[in-house]
Amino acid sequence: MISELMKALIVTIFCKFEQLVVLNLQWNAISYWSQINFLKSLKSLRVLLLDGNQIRGVFYAGGFENLEVLSLNDCLLESNKISDLSNFISLKDFSVARNPFLYEVADQYVARSILIAENRNIVKLNNSEILRAQRKEAELFYINFLAKQFYADEENFMTNQKTFARLVGQYGKPANPLRISPMLSTIEVCFTYNNKDDVRNVPRGMEISKLKFFVKRIFGVPPRIQKLKLFDPEDGRNFDLEDDQNLDSFSLGNKATIIVECD
Repeated sequence: MISELMKALIVTIFCKFEQLVVLNLQWNAISYWSQINFLKSLKSLRVLLLDGNQIRGVFYAGGFENLEVLSLNDCLLESNKISDLSNFISLKDFSVARNPFLYEVADQYVARSILIAENRNIVKLNNSEILRAQRKEAELFYINFLAKQFYADEENFMTNQKTFARLVGQYGKPANPLRISPMLSTIEVCFTYNNKDDVRNVPRGMEISKLKFFVKRIFGVPPRIQKLKLFDPEDGRNFDLEDDQNLDSFSLGNKATIIVECD
């Protein structure tokens, strides 16, 4: 652990750099977030680069009010030790590529969606801009992803999971997976292709890759050239549906509109 003398030295040194905006501490063998917390005295700090260190978690203890960019690529971050990222009130852009927690889930879409949902203010993740439609998709996925845990203990879950509670307040409660199988529940989908509409009842749990074969039976379009887009009636925008997603990932209500395009 860092010594008291070193702590005092760090504070003394960095207090002399109150106007510092960008600080690069990449590949410095930093192991503990406590070694970073002393930087909170730098009120002008906007960009903090910590790539390549041995940091396992982020533990917020105040300060960093103006930090906008935080880079933690190639560290040792663990999934249960990064929730404090949401406490950095000005954080807009952060990178956490090639960290162990990203490989704890088989699907990188899941990891990215959780990071976006739990950090409401970020506009860029791992150097990739987060569009409005992508944020909504991630947040809807998040509440559905945690639905089973929620319905197992509603009161305590809402108390302990602040992000989930916030998103439920915004979008409403997800369907209860403990009561009904998504493959037995259906949703009315209007498929639109070349100005032709076809309305069908589709299982909520159907994967997009399988949905493309369903579309082939309707319009005769080969799955390999299909590009499916979900229409968002709230803002009139469309966003892409990926093969490894399913309809149950979204809080769609009882009806949805899917636009079929070809590559």
